[in-house]
Amino acid sequence: MNFFDRFKSKFAQAPEKTAVKSTVASDSKTATQKTETPTVTSDTHTELKKGLFGDVLVHPLVTEKTAVLAGLGKYVFVVSAEATKIGVKKAVQALYGTMPESVAMINRAGKRVRFGRYLGQRKDWKKAIVTMPEGKTLPIYE
Repeated sequence: MNFFDRFKSKFAQAPEKTAVKSTVASDSKTATQKTETPTVTSDTHTELKKGLFGDVLVHPLVTEKTAVLAGLGKYVFVVSAEATKIGVKKAVQALYGTMPESVAMINRAGKRVRFGRYLGQRKDWKKAIVTMPEGKTLPIYE
């Protein structure tokens, strides 16, 4: 039967090596599970807020034009397509701790693009311009 052993895969020839790896992996999993303990920190509180309002604010839009607006107390965010002015206002208050004065929403159509001979379009998106009260700033550019 040695002749047919040549055609077996490497894994079939050495089953002992794979068994050793699996036992080592299972031992390390149980060791890490025993050491982990749930703790509540201030980071957990911020993660909870991000979980509640993270689907409203996608990310801040950072361009040269928005940097100029930030100097005037206006901050620009990319928001979800289903976001409303009230939802954006609540999300900014929850994440940054300051209630905005006003929110302006703008729907942007995705650009038409071409892939060789095929025409396509990028996703449509929505942005929100949040005006903060005088003297209040958001830590976006830090």
